[in-house]
Amino acid sequence: MKYHNLLVIASFIILFSCDNEEFSPDQALSFIKYYGSNKPYAGVQVLTGDDGGYIVLGNFENPGRGQDICLVKTDKYGNTTGPVLAYGGLFDDFGYAISKNDAGYIIAGSTKASRLGDKNVYLIQINTEGDTLWTSAFGGDYDDEAFDVLVMDNGELVLTGYTNVSDNNSDLLVAKTSSSGEKQWFWGRGYDKNEYGNTIVEAGNYFVIGGSTNSRPVGSTTYNKFLVQVTKEGTNPSPNYYVTNGDSEIASISVAGDNTYFAVCNIESVQRDESEIECIKFRHDSRDRIEIIWTKFFGEQLFNKVEFSRVKNNSLILAGTSGTNIETGDLLLVKLDMEGNTPEYAYKGDGVSFSGSGFDFTSDGGYIISGSNYSGENSVIALAKLNAEGK
Repeated sequence: MKYHNLLVIASFIILFSCDNEEFSPDQALSFIKYYGSNKPYAGVQVLTGDDGGYIVLGNFENPGRGQDICLVKTDKYGNTTGPVLAYGGLFDDFGYAISKNDAGYIIAGSTKASRLGDKNVYLIQINTEGDTLWTSAFGGDYDDEAFDVLVMDNGELVLTGYTNVSDNNSDLLVAKTSSSGEKQWFWGRGYDKNEYGNTIVEAGNYFVIGGSTNSRPVGSTTYNKFLVQVTKEGTNPSPNYYVTNGDSEIASISVAGDNTYFAVCNIESVQRDESEIECIKFRHDSRDRIEIIWTKFFGEQLFNKVEFSRVKNNSLILAGTSGTNIETGDLLLVKLDMEGNTPEYAYKGDGVSFSGSGFDFTSDGGYIISGSNYSGENSVIALAKLNAEGK
């Protein structure tokens, strides 16, 4: 479900060029900036660099080449420190996740070797300047994409996404590679008709993946959230999946500490343009099982969608989009305590159609949020810096 939203945003055919560079250094505590040119751009994820600047992952439509991956590097004021960097081959390439490692940054997504060919899992290792150090691509007989990448302490990489087993049937994908992108094992497992893994964390001797799967009975088009455990050797016990009235997916899992975790879920109402956010706290118990501690809901009667979450200073922070519908949605930043009490809407848009997709904590205690700014058929990468109060 997640990758369909990115494809929609990235496929707009008209774009305005609107790099905002008019802010002075004394406004570094907060800003909103836009990056793009004469091609459709979509922001995906952002990281704070060691120098206090920001690294923004995105995708854009490159005429004659299909889709390409891009990277925007800025200083702490959001001013670009060089040209927008592009990655990919002659055909469609998408970046869905970026993580920091010892060599710089690792980008995970998909690539195509030919215009009509199938997608393969794609890894790009870049240094801190954005130079490509190596790439790796692998997959099965049909489409394969990676939506999240986990960097292990020893530098090895673990990915999740989906692998198609036919033109219309996908399985959950989990794969492990060496620190240089060499495939160690590649695992695909179907629990129903279609499965997608959106997010992955390490939990003891297991990896826990969150995503969505078609509900039973077979033939239903409703997607339901699920949590799946996979051992470090690539084997798995039974999944935990949960039936909902409307489409649902786990978008992000965060480590809470003390062997507990938060899974953030989006649940679409059967009513058009309505959805709510569910926060699940679970424990990976001594018998290596997933035990739900509590679940809480908020944001009903609007369109609410969370894309990314992280834990810091005894708070769970969520970033996404809120509005009357997806076309008019604005940036949403939500702060919860560790028990999920009293959601604090630290920032909730101001009418600029800012779709939030990822965030990081800044060196001064604030928040840097990536996404897309769109109006009608126009879209650019958007970057918002909020202060420590989320304003």
